[in-house]
Amino acid sequence: MFNLLSNTQLASALLLLLLSWSVGRKASRLIQGGSFERLHRKTRKLLVWTILLTIPSIAIIIVTLLMTYWLEVKLWDDRILMHILLVGVPLLGVWLLATPRLWKLLRISASTNGAPLPVNIRSDVSHPFIVVPFQAFSLGAVTLFYFAFVTPVPITEMKITIPLLIYICTIIISWKLQHKRWQHINDQQAGLSMENSADVTSA
Repeated sequence: MFNLLSNTQLASALLLLLLSWSVGRKASRLIQGGSFERLHRKTRKLLVWTILLTIPSIAIIIVTLLMTYWLEVKLWDDRILMHILLVGVPLLGVWLLATPRLWKLLRISASTNGAPLPVNIRSDVSHPFIVVPFQAFSLGAVTLFYFAFVTPVPITEMKITIPLLIYICTIIISWKLQHKRWQHINDQQAGLSMENSADVTSA
């Protein structure tokens, strides 16, 4: 039974790694839609991929909880905490932060034609709450897959802390880069608003 659960966990981790990496790229390239029509199509596909991404995530969490009955509890206390951090937290981030914004974009883009995306929509598409949770998912999957092959047994703080610190620092860097990108688009929007105001005043 333990071997079955262990193999299921490893297969789910591999599937999660492949899916999350692909979905993370799709989320970061969502702004490249160019038109409302393409944005609608890309957003719909991203929502479908989000559902597919959830399946191996839940499988990993369930299998991890089941494996607590087959190994020493002290060993798996730390392992459960790692899985919650690397899988559960990004999963909540995707569903609580990214998905509501994606549904909003899907509704907005459905009622328009193939016109180019205005700056305010480009700002919504590039918001860190849409992109970073998916990137955190892929980074968490990489770290989880590392732990699956390089099992830190016996578990020590150093063996866990260093990979987790790299994971957290990478997410912070990703957030800052995406926030800078989002802020640049907002500055463009502010510049256009000032130009329009100046044109109205001069007229």
